[in-house]
Amino acid sequence: MSVEDSTAAQGDLEAPHPTQALDDTVHQRVRLGVLTVAREADRVDFGFLKKQLAVTDGNLSRHLKVLEESGMITVEKGYAGRRPRT
Repeated sequence: MSVEDSTAAQGDLEAPHPTQALDDTVHQRVRLGVLTVAREADRVDFGFLKKQLAVTDGNLSRHLKVLEESGMITVEKGYAGRRPRT
């Protein structure tokens, strides 16, 4: 490797890799899954998401909170009869 090759190689390292432009809020497996499922339906039930994405209640809740705080989704809580619904 010559000095010129070395300089060129260092220049390549300075350019950011395209993956650096990915939004960590979206490009995370569970969050991307939530957004994909939500895109196909107007409303999505918490239980349905939990089953489809194979995650725990706490894990899904945390991911939904991150997406809600970023403004990507709206979470509505209410009741269906006496049962709470998210």
